[in-house]
Amino acid sequence: MENFTRMVFKKGGQIGGQISGQIGDSIYLTDRQKDILDLIVQDNKISRKKIAQVLDINQSAVLKHLDTLKKKGILIRVGGTRGYWEINL
Repeated sequence: MENFTRMVFKKGGQIGGQISGQIGDSIYLTDRQKDILDLIVQDNKISRKKIAQVLDINQSAVLKHLDTLKKKGILIRVGGTRGYWEINL
């Protein structure tokens, strides 16, 4: 698709995402979601506010993308507001 990039992650010795728990599942990320993950890789304690500033988008949009990444099982927040982001690939 034009606005999506297909990424296949290796996890637990299986190829593919873990959305439904079957081998070969794919996880689709938007460019913005990839940008957010790149920022988290650089600084896993980055705040939603800082992500919004760097990407020049609203904090509500950042929250929506983060929620999507959490629902896909890619992102986990550890420790609340003073915690950090953990990427689960």
